[in-house]
Amino acid sequence: MMVAFPIFLIGLCARASSNMVQTTLPILGRYVFGLGPFYGGLAISVYNVLGIFGNYVVNPRLSGRTQRRSVLALTAAVAVSSLLLTFSGPVTAVILGGVIGFSFGIIFPSVITTVSLTGGKDGERLLALFTTALTMSLVLGPILESYILTFSYRLVFLFFSFVAAAMFLSSLKVRFATTSKQSLKTTPASRKGVYAGTLVTSVFYLPFAALTAFLPLYAAQVFGTDASASYLSFVPLFAVSVCVRAFMTIRPFKRLRLPILVSILISALGLAAMVYAPSYAAFLVVMAFFGIPHGITYTVSLIVVSRTSAEGERNAAVSLLSAYTNLVYVAVPVVMGYIIERAGIQPAFLLLLVPTVGFSILLLRRYRSQLF
Repeated sequence: MMVAFPIFLIGLCARASSNMVQTTLPILGRYVFGLGPFYGGLAISVYNVLGIFGNYVVNPRLSGRTQRRSVLALTAAVAVSSLLLTFSGPVTAVILGGVIGFSFGIIFPSVITTVSLTGGKDGERLLALFTTALTMSLVLGPILESYILTFSYRLVFLFFSFVAAAMFLSSLKVRFATTSKQSLKTTPASRKGVYAGTLVTSVFYLPFAALTAFLPLYAAQVFGTDASASYLSFVPLFAVSVCVRAFMTIRPFKRLRLPILVSILISALGLAAMVYAPSYAAFLVVMAFFGIPHGITYTVSLIVVSRTSAEGERNAAVSLLSAYTNLVYVAVPVVMGYIIERAGIQPAFLLLLVPTVGFSILLLRRYRSQLF
C-alpha cells in the first residue's frame, strides 16, 4: 500500500486538469472568443474522440516499460499543453484540448489497471481511494477556478499547468502494471462485466456529461449568476461525492445492488428537480444530491469490471469501459449544444430523463437477479 499516496496525487491532479479543460473551453469560447454553445460542445467532443483513440486503440497495446514511459511523456504533454492554452485562439484551443484528451485516454486506464491488479479488498480500496481523489479534485478545482476567473479566463490554464506538472512528478513514483501486449479480445465473463459496467455508467454519466459541459452556462442563464459563482455550482455535487467514495474506501460493498438502485433513483428524480428548481439555493441542493450517484457510479463500474475480468485481460477490459465513458462525453456535449440552441437549456436537460430511465430499465431487467 506504499503506492497509495502517489496514486492519490495522480488522481487528484489528473482529474482536476481534465475537468478544467472540459468546463473552461465552452465558457472560454462563449465569453472570450464570442462563439456559441456548439463550439464548446465541439471542443469537448474533440477532446473525447482523441481520448477514445488513446484508451481503445493505443493503451491496450502498451506493456511494461513502454507503458510507464508513455504515461510519463503524456503527463508532461498535459502540462505543456495547459500552458500553451493560456495563449491560444479558437482553433489552437481545440487542438491543444485534443492533445490533452488523448493523453488522459492513456493515463487514466493505465493507472486504473495498475491499481486493480493489486487484487482483493486492497485492490478495491485502492480503486475507491483513486476515485475519491478524482472527486476531491472536482471540489478543489472549481473553487480555485472560480477565484482565478475573477482575474482572467486564460489565467486558469496557466495555474493548472503547474497542477499537471505535479501529476508528472507523482507518476515517477508509480511502478505501472507490467502486462504483456494485449488485443481487445476478452472472455465472455469479462465482456459481461464490461457490458454491466457500461449500463451502470450510463445511468448517471449521460446527464453528468451534460453537466460537465454546460452546468456553469445553466447557472448563468437560468439564475443569472456571474462566471465565478457559476463554477461554484459544481462544489456541492463533488463535496457529497467525495464523502460517498471515502465511505466506499473504508467500507467496500460486498454486493452492489443497493448502491446501484440508489444511483438510479436519485439520477432520475434529480434531473426533474433540477429543471424545476425555483431558486439558485434549491438548485444547489439538487446538485448536492447528484453527488450520491456521482460517487457511486464510476467506482461501482470499475469494481464490476475488476471482479469479472482475469488479470491478463484487465487492461483491455478497463480500456473498453473507459472508451465507452469517453464516447458518452463525445456524443452528449454536441447533441446537448445543438438542442440548447434550438429548444433552450432547461428543456434540453429535461430530455436527459429519457436515456437515464431507459438504461435503468435495461440494467434492472438484465441483471435483476444478480446485480453483483
